[in-house]
Amino acid sequence: MKGHEIQTCEALLIKKTPIGESDILATLFTRESGKIKAIAKGATSSRKRFGGGFELFAVLKIEIGATRSGGKILQNSVVSSSFRRVAENMGVFLKANCLIDFIDAAFPEEQIPNETVFNEAVKALSAMNAGDGICAMFGFQTAVLESLGYSVDLSRCGECGGQTFENGHLIFPSGVFLCGSCARKSEGKPARKISRTVEAGRGAALRDVNCLNAFFQYQTGAVLKSAKVLENMLSG
Repeated sequence: MKGHEIQTCEALLIKKTPIGESDILATLFTRESGKIKAIAKGATSSRKRFGGGFELFAVLKIEIGATRSGGKILQNSVVSSSFRRVAENMGVFLKANCLIDFIDAAFPEEQIPNETVFNEAVKALSAMNAGDGICAMFGFQTAVLESLGYSVDLSRCGECGGQTFENGHLIFPSGVFLCGSCARKSEGKPARKISRTVEAGRGAALRDVNCLNAFFQYQTGAVLKSAKVLENMLSG
């Protein structure tokens, strides 16, 4: 971005850090430019330029300009989708934070944008806003892993080809799913139990989400701060 060029983006607000009395440093995951950071001057006081507020998890229509030093400045924003109910339920709020942690850890600033991941993130937050959203979270995770080259094939057992998913395991680091019978023959390999079928119930779906959290951390070396909390939700 050069000079007075203005870029229009659709963005998910994933972090906001106060600067001074009214400015905010916004971390945004955009459809067009990937993850970016931009200063929103007067974000807490100007409803004309930042109509509808500046809420976490909101999908915004934004205009981005450049500062003289080469940074980014948020010229204005309009809320196109708000997921306010996410913050009303602590369990759902923690899952939404896990989604944000996933994005923040997986994508460096201004990397090649990924529209599929953006769409899956918005879909997952929309589902969380309407209820629990744990199954949509699973879809988001698989999209991120796929974008990073860590494909996870859960359609059948990678050893025998069967589709019996009871007591199945995901093998690290290959991402191969093994049915219960084949998993027992592969004892000693790093693995996590996974039901494969998120329709099996909320508890099984949460276990699957935790499994993919662990797989992501194993592959990337990243630490998801929210992952431990979700693990505690399952054990509790």
